[in-house]
Amino acid sequence: MTIELLAVAPDGWGLLRSAEGCWLLRPPYSVKHRFPITQAQVERGVLEEDFVPRSETFDDWGAVARFLEAHAVGDSSPEELERSRDAAFRLLGRATAEQASGHLDRLQLEIEAGRGTTTVKALHALLGGPAVAAVPELVRRIAELLARASVASPALRSIRPTQFSWVVSDEDGVRELTAKVAARGHLLLPAAA
Repeated sequence: MTIELLAVAPDGWGLLRSAEGCWLLRPPYSVKHRFPITQAQVERGVLEEDFVPRSETFDDWGAVARFLEAHAVGDSSPEELERSRDAAFRLLGRATAEQASGHLDRLQLEIEAGRGTTTVKALHALLGGPAVAAVPELVRRIAELLARASVASPALRSIRPTQFSWVVSDEDGVRELTAKVAARGHLLLPAAA
C-alpha cells in the first residue's frame, strides 16, 4: 500500500491520498483520527486552511504518523507559506471545465458568505486555465463572480488585475478572445518589444 502525503498544517494535521481515496489525519494519528475527504476538500485545505503542500510517499500509516509527529511545519517562514499558496493557485489553473464549474459553485457560496480575498485569487487562477478559457460560459460566470465580489467588498477591487476588467459585449468577441488566449496558453499579453 502506498500513501501519499499531499499537505501538512502547522499543527501537524495531514492531507493524504491512498488507494481508498483522500484522507485528513490529525493527532494523535490513530485510525479514529483519520477522516475521508474529497479532492475538493484537499484543495480547500491548501487554499484556505494553511496546509502547506508536501510530496512524500509512505508504505504504511505508521510511517505517516511518525513523519507528521517529527515534521510539523510550524517553523515555516512566511515566504514558504506564500510560495505554497501560489502553488495551490497554479493547481486551480489546471482544472478541467467540469472541475472549474464545481469550484465556481463553491466560490459563489464563499462570495455570498463575505469571504473575498482568497476567493478572488481563486477566480483569477481558474480564469488563467486553458480549459476554462475555452468555455465562454465559464469565462462569463467568472467575470460575473468577480463583479459580485467587487461590489460586496470595494477593497477587493485593488487585487483585480486590469486584464480581467474587460467587458464582453458580443459572443463573437468572446470566441475571438478565447481563441487568442488558448493559442497563447495563458491570459497575459505578450511582452512589449
